[in-house]
Amino acid sequence: MSTRSLLFKLPLIGTTFVLGALIFTSLNAREFTDKQGRKINAEIVSYTDDSVELKMGNNTYGVPIENLSLEDQVYITEWIKANPAATGYRFRLYSDLEMLKRSTKDGIMVQDRLKTVPYEYTLVVYNQSKSAITDVDIRYEIYVNDVVDTRGNRYAQLAVGAEKIDRLQTIPGKLTKKTIPADGKIEFKHEFPTEIYVDRDGGRIDQAASDKVIGVRVRVYKDDKLLWEYGEAEDDKRFAQASWQDEAASEETSPVE
Repeated sequence: MSTRSLLFKLPLIGTTFVLGALIFTSLNAREFTDKQGRKINAEIVSYTDDSVELKMGNNTYGVPIENLSLEDQVYITEWIKANPAATGYRFRLYSDLEMLKRSTKDGIMVQDRLKTVPYEYTLVVYNQSKSAITDVDIRYEIYVNDVVDTRGNRYAQLAVGAEKIDRLQTIPGKLTKKTIPADGKIEFKHEFPTEIYVDRDGGRIDQAASDKVIGVRVRVYKDDKLLWEYGEAEDDKRFAQASWQDEAASEETSPVE
């Protein structure tokens, strides 16, 4: 009987596996059995919260741990203890910053203007794992170099020659208890304002100061354990100086359907 005739395909939790005799197997491979008694020769390469990635040949497959035999589940528990760094969590971030519009209101002096410039970040977190990731919290912080400080009209001092002072403004947000499908994504948006102060100085109008978007940083947590962090900068130099603030007052963000 040929090797080809020994191989047959059998679905297991929505994923097709090649089962049976495998001639070329890793030295670390072992026989796994699902709760229906079907067997595969494979090697564990990583794990997530409730799944393992099993490698057979050149392919890997995400398998829910609960679908395997009790003996396999015990083995997997011990394997995870011995290989704590072998997590299969893999993410990727896409970000897009867009200026929406400009609005103008009166400033401090005659013909001075304070312009509000709304921006919107579109953020997409991709799950590149072979298994769905459940009950994760996504927290993010948008950083702005806040030169036009509107708190108590402090920007008014710019009209009389005050020195511009940089202030890190952190705009936080979060999504809680979300599921990201295997090879799937979750997309969300956050709109926020920046300001430009235009000063009329001795008959000459100039842009005295303007806020600047520094960048955004995203973290993924599960049970308060940090799984992944990534940032994308609009200003590389200033972004390197902007550390995670862990703002408690972050607002809940709804994903884009």
